[in-house]
Amino acid sequence: MTVWAASKGLIGPAGAGVSSVTADAPLSVANGTTSPKISLTGTLPDASFPAILPAVSGANLTSLSASNLAGGTVPDARFPATLPSVSGANLTNLNASNLSSGTLPAARMPAVSGDVTSAAGSTSATVTRLQGVSVSATAPSSGQSLVYNGSAWTPTATGSGTVTSITAGTGLTAGALGTSGGSITGSGTLNLADSGVTANSYTNANITVDRHGRITAASSGSSGSTVTFQIVLLTASATITANSSTTHLLLNNQVGGPTGITVKLPATPSDGQVFQIVHFNCSASPAAYTIDGNGAYVIGSANGTTNPTYSATSTATRPQLIFVQSLNAWVILTLS
Repeated sequence: MTVWAASKGLIGPAGAGVSSVTADAPLSVANGTTSPKISLTGTLPDASFPAILPAVSGANLTSLSASNLAGGTVPDARFPATLPSVSGANLTNLNASNLSSGTLPAARMPAVSGDVTSAAGSTSATVTRLQGVSVSATAPSSGQSLVYNGSAWTPTATGSGTVTSITAGTGLTAGALGTSGGSITGSGTLNLADSGVTANSYTNANITVDRHGRITAASSGSSGSTVTFQIVLLTASATITANSSTTHLLLNNQVGGPTGITVKLPATPSDGQVFQIVHFNCSASPAAYTIDGNGAYVIGSANGTTNPTYSATSTATRPQLIFVQSLNAWVILTLS
């Protein structure tokens, strides 16, 4: 009897009969002498496969378990329209910076410190400082302001002064410009009241000043007085007539004390005009001389208004006179 031993393939002579079948692992034979059935068991070694497997369609594969997927990407079509609820109870090391929407529950809020503070797990915050300076915990009242007292910000009453009205005094106005007086009870502006003087530039100004120091009247005046000197060398028995514009008649007395001297005052004086006679360069005291009003009276301590002349003594070295139009007289102010 011929016995065939099958290992990796069965090969026999043409027409020969098989009476018994045996096999080596991973093959096994059942009913080897009657109706042999060869089965493959175990795992084929990688060397038993070709380098490139042939294309195989999985169209008829059913009951596949996704839990056996070790790699690759599942297409969107394989996902259901509504994903099932998933518990994140066991998720750890989540990064909050990856959150793009939604609301964190209060329990997840951390504690905050600094000028603004809050407790962990709370959404309520409290301002305890401003720029690092403590804010008083005292609740403010209506109308109070937050004021820095040197160590903390505290509620403080403001605008509580006792002044309720201000009345404009002399020279001030609480109303429109150009008016005077008035009062302010809420808010307003104090202005200088008009003094009645026109704003202008004045020449040789004549001004009036009130007791508050305000200029209440102003006008341009005439130019200052002009001093005109007339110098005469004295000789005995001389008559000197002063020019109408002369203000100071200077008598050069260098020849001693000449006698018989007459001084005629200006013939056409103006009201208030001042005239002075000055003896100078005296080698001796001047003798007595006569002051002639030259058409006007001369009023002195010994004269009446009817006297047109005045007899001056030798001591009258600097007599000063002023013309008074209403009296038509020269009034002697000083003699020496």
